[in-house]
Amino acid sequence: MTVMNNQCMNYADSFSIDEIGAATNAFLKYESVKQVQLLVVMSSEEAIAILSNCTIRHVKQLLSDLSREGHDQLSEHYSYQLGLASSTVAQAKHSLQHAVCEYAKQKAGWIVSFALLGIASGFIL
Repeated sequence: MTVMNNQCMNYADSFSIDEIGAATNAFLKYESVKQVQLLVVMSSEEAIAILSNCTIRHVKQLLSDLSREGHDQLSEHYSYQLGLASSTVAQAKHSLQHAVCEYAKQKAGWIVSFALLGIASGFIL
């Protein structure tokens, strides 16, 4: 949880510690369904400040509930801001790079075979 707290210090600056504590206590009194609804309507800074004071297990559950209700981008935004996930762009780049490397490994044999066949046919002609 300290990782989340350290990650969110820039959001906590706009709220006092007492305000965040009171908002977190009020937030945690609601059922999880209502908490998800509140996360959708409240400001991003306030939501991140509140979530940074919750347990990681509870935050992950709320984020998965958010995604399940169709708020995928909001869930990804919160998880990125809280330090729970890396950037989607970075994940896509890594995935693309991995796929290209695997593809090149699969086709290397064919490329070498065709190169040798081209050299052999060049000698014949």
